[in-house]
Amino acid sequence: MLFPAQERARASGMANITRVSDATQFVSYISHSLKFHPVRSLVIVPLHEGRSRGIIRLDLPARASVVDEYAATVMGMVCRVNRVDAFLAVVYTDREIGTSLPHRRLVRALLSRADACGLTVLDVITVTASGWGAHSAADLKPGGRDLAELALPDVPRGHSAATRLPHVRPETSAATRRALGALEDAHSEVYDHGGPTSESLARHLNLLGFTLDPVTFVESLPAHDQLCDADGAALLWCLTVPALRDVALVQWAADEPLARRVWDAQRQWHDGEEFPVEYARIMWGDAPRPDHERLRAGLELSRQAAARAPRQYRVGALAACAWLSWALGESSRADAYVNLAGRIEPQHGLCTIVRTFLASGHLPEWAFSPAT
Repeated sequence: MLFPAQERARASGMANITRVSDATQFVSYISHSLKFHPVRSLVIVPLHEGRSRGIIRLDLPARASVVDEYAATVMGMVCRVNRVDAFLAVVYTDREIGTSLPHRRLVRALLSRADACGLTVLDVITVTASGWGAHSAADLKPGGRDLAELALPDVPRGHSAATRLPHVRPETSAATRRALGALEDAHSEVYDHGGPTSESLARHLNLLGFTLDPVTFVESLPAHDQLCDADGAALLWCLTVPALRDVALVQWAADEPLARRVWDAQRQWHDGEEFPVEYARIMWGDAPRPDHERLRAGLELSRQAAARAPRQYRVGALAACAWLSWALGESSRADAYVNLAGRIEPQHGLCTIVRTFLASGHLPEWAFSPAT
C-alpha cells in the first residue's frame, strides 16, 4: 500500500502535511518544491509520521560497481534527518522502461540498507523522459505509464536551468557599470597602503557612501525586485570584498545584532586579532538553524546583483548565491552557482570552500533538523 504514513497523519489532523494520495501527486510535489525537474538523479523525501522532512537530491551513481557504497551513503544522509521513520524515493533516468524498470540494482541496494536502518520505504518510483512506473506495481507494461498522469508543474528541466539569473534591462547594467567604475579607486587605495586594515575598510565604506555601516546598509535593503541602481552597485561591491561579504552572509543567516558583532570581529581581525571561532562556525554550518526567509531574501538579492554585474564583478555575487543555496540545503543549486563562478575565477576563495563542502557531501547541521 502506498503512503500509509500520510494516511495516518491526515487522520490525526497534523498541520503542514504533504497530502498525497498516490505516486502521481508525490512526483509533482517534488518538482514543485525543487522548482525544477530532476534529471539523472535520485531524490529521497524523508518523512516523519507522514510529514515531509525535506528533499535530498543526488546524482545517480556513475558506475554499477559503486551502487552498494552509494546506497550506504544515501541512507546515512537520510538517517541524519531528525526523527525520520520512512521515505519515498524517485529515480530520474535517461534510460527507457522495457519489461522492467531501470536501475533495479540501485533500488535493491536502497531497500536492503533501509531495512538495516529500520526505515519504511513507502515506494520507489522511476521517471524517464517518456514514461514512469512504481516498483510496487504489479502491472508494469513496456514503456511504463503515461507521463501526463504526473501533472508536472511548468518548471525548468535540471538544476542548472533553475539557477539562470534574472533578466535585467540594458540601462540597469549600464548604470551598475558606471557606479562600479566610481568605486574601483577605493579598491586600489586599500591595497596600495599595505593591505586591508580596519582603517582601510572604513575608507571603503566612506567611498561607497555608507553613512553608518554595512550592517545597517544590508538590513535596509528592499526586496530584490525593488533594488535601485545605487544600492545594487553597493551590494555588488560588498559581495566582492570578502570581509563585507561574510558579514552580509551571516546577517542573512542570523540577524542584525549578530552581524554587528561579526563586523566588529572582522575589523579587529584585520588589525591582527584572532577571529572568534563561534562566528566562523556559522559559515561552516555548525550553528543554530537560520531563518529560512532571511536566507531566501539574501539569495534573491545576490542573484539580482549577479545579473546586473559586469563579468569581472559577478563572481562575488555568484559565490554568495552558492553559499546561501548550500545554507538552504539546496546543494544542487549551490553546485550550479559554483560552476558559473568557476568560469570567471576558478580559484575563488568562497567558491573553493563551497565546492569542498559539496564534494565531501558536507551539509550544514541545520539541514538535518527541518523546521517543525
